[in-house]
Amino acid sequence: MRKWLSVMLLGLVIIGLLGCSKSSKKDAPDFVGIMLAEINSHRTVGQELTYDAAVAAVAHAHAVWLDSQNTSAYQSTGSGGSTPSSRLTAASITYSSSGETGCWSAGDIAVAYAAMNTSTLTNSTFTHVGIGRVL
Repeated sequence: MRKWLSVMLLGLVIIGLLGCSKSSKKDAPDFVGIMLAEINSHRTVGQELTYDAAVAAVAHAHAVWLDSQNTSAYQSTGSGGSTPSSRLTAASITYSSSGETGCWSAGDIAVAYAAMNTSTLTNSTFTHVGIGRVL
C-alpha cells in the first residue's frame, strides 16, 4: 500500500535553536535514517542535511493530512490553506528559508527519492531536514 512521504527542509537562522542541532541521524527511525542517507548521498560533501525531530513532526502532520484527503497528487498547500512556511512558523521553528517536497512511498527509498523534486533536496541553502511518513 502506498502512503504519503513529506520532506521539509530549512536553513536555520541560529543553529541549535529549538534543539535543532541536538537531533541526529541516530535519532531517526530506520526508514527515515535510510532516506536521510539517500538524500545526503546526492548532496555535496560537507553540505549534508541534519535530521531535525521538530521539523519531522511538521512534515509528519502534513503527510497525515495529505493521506486524509484521498488525493493522488502531492501538494504543499495543507490544512486550512497552510503553506510549508506557515506550518514551520506555527510550530515555533525559526528558519531563514524553507522548502518542501514529497511523494507517494511504497517503502522503496530510491523510487521515493527519484519521485521527489531533487533540486529542492540538493539545494545548498538547506541545512536541516524533517521527514514525515504515514505508515
